[in-house]
Amino acid sequence: MGTAYLEQENWKEAEKALQRATHVDDRASDAYLALGAVLNETKEYPQAEAALLRGLELKPDAATGHYELAKTYWFLGRWQEAAPHARKAVSAMPNAASAHALLGDILLRGQDAQGALVS
Repeated sequence: MGTAYLEQENWKEAEKALQRATHVDDRASDAYLALGAVLNETKEYPQAEAALLRGLELKPDAATGHYELAKTYWFLGRWQEAAPHARKAVSAMPNAASAHALLGDILLRGQDAQGALVS
C-alpha cells in the first residue's frame, strides 16, 4: 500500500503504510528506503535520515537509497556527508539526471567547479 500511495504522491498515507510495514518486518529494506523518500518529500529530514540509514544498512547497494540520503544531507546543509552517497548514486544510475544534478550542486558547494562540470 505504501508504494501505491507513494506513486499517487499521497505522502501522509504513504508514510503511515510504510511505518506499519517497518513495524511488521524490521528487515524490510525497501520499506525503509521508500519511507525515507516520503519523509524527504515532506521535509522531515532527520526522520528521513534514520529511515534511509536503516534501509541502507539492510541493503547497502541500493542506489536510490544513496540518492535519497544524499538529498537528505544536502537539505540538512551537510553537503560533505552527501558527496559519497551522491557519487554512489551516479555510479549505479549513470542515466539519472537528478543524481548528476545533485552531485554537481554538491561539488560546486565544495568549490570543485571542474568536478561539477564532469559530474
